[in-house]
Amino acid sequence: MMRISITTQWLRLSWLCALPLWLGACSLWPYHSAPAPIPNLPATWSGDVTCPGCVPHQQTLTLFADGSFHLRDEYPANQRRRGRESFYDIGQWSRLSGDESRLILRGGSETLRQFRLQHGGELRQLDASGADIRSIRDYVLTREKGLDPVAGPMRLLGKLSVDDTQLRFSECLTGREMTVIDGLPASVIKQYRVAQKLVNETGSAPVLASVIGVFSARLATSDEGSENASVWQVTVPRVLRFWPGEDCGIGAAAPSLPLRDTPWRVLAIANEPIKADPMAATLALRLHDDGKVSGHTGCNILRSQYRSDDSALNFDAVMITRRACMNPMAQALETTWIEVLRRTTAYRVVGSYLELLAGDRVLARLIANEMH
Repeated sequence: MMRISITTQWLRLSWLCALPLWLGACSLWPYHSAPAPIPNLPATWSGDVTCPGCVPHQQTLTLFADGSFHLRDEYPANQRRRGRESFYDIGQWSRLSGDESRLILRGGSETLRQFRLQHGGELRQLDASGADIRSIRDYVLTREKGLDPVAGPMRLLGKLSVDDTQLRFSECLTGREMTVIDGLPASVIKQYRVAQKLVNETGSAPVLASVIGVFSARLATSDEGSENASVWQVTVPRVLRFWPGEDCGIGAAAPSLPLRDTPWRVLAIANEPIKADPMAATLALRLHDDGKVSGHTGCNILRSQYRSDDSALNFDAVMITRRACMNPMAQALETTWIEVLRRTTAYRVVGSYLELLAGDRVLARLIANEMH
């Protein structure tokens, strides 16, 4: 009788586990029902995503109906930061098949950005694996009443083409075709023609270019197509470089970004990857045109000066603020990162990656925060 009773209970349990997950029976993972489709795009979400003990961090995300997004990470000026700093990302977004409450953003970062769409319309940040972030802080972006196009200025990579009537720019990460307004200087047009000749191209044949761009967009009227369609324009105040014969590429396949004035984030030190921690600030570095260095140790803001000649690179007088690290591992990582900067004698940029070297030895590997 006891054996029959146990078997009966097991069968009942198996039947419950076979019920749909919306009943919650025997589920080994949290289940999130899909909210309704996102209405009235484009739309903007923003919020304070400052991690505990970190410098203030405001994030703004705008989703467009064509499946593209613009994102801005903003760090306000304070007593230890010499000015407001903004970092941008653009790319394409989609909803995850099988869990449509999750939004996947594929942009310039080497990792996917992920958010969960709440039933109230908010967007909750997720960690790198797509799980909810466990923290005393709510990493939530609230939908704004107005629209922030997150226009830039930002670094863009794309194909530039010139003809007698208009200038066109095809951005790599979104595939967006745009008209360049306000024209380009004659000197830039001349560089474009020289780049064409290097690969035996003429006319309006496109050339890959890295530019500083500022977006402009308007909603199309009903006779132009969908009422949510966007007609894109971009102003190009500066062309950074042409790459004749190159195509769009991300990561190591991308044309090499400049050492100076590119925001770099540390991926690994001595071949040991830096573990992603959404509750901590990232190790960062930026070499400014005036010879000064700004960055972060994960615990503190760092300042320094640098000297660079060809492939040589040296950092002088590395200084940091005196905020205490929250745990011994963060303290050890800060010490190691400062030692890397002091030992650096050379560098190598490959695509969107920067390697800090001591002779031929790789001390650290970084990636551009703005890949494009």
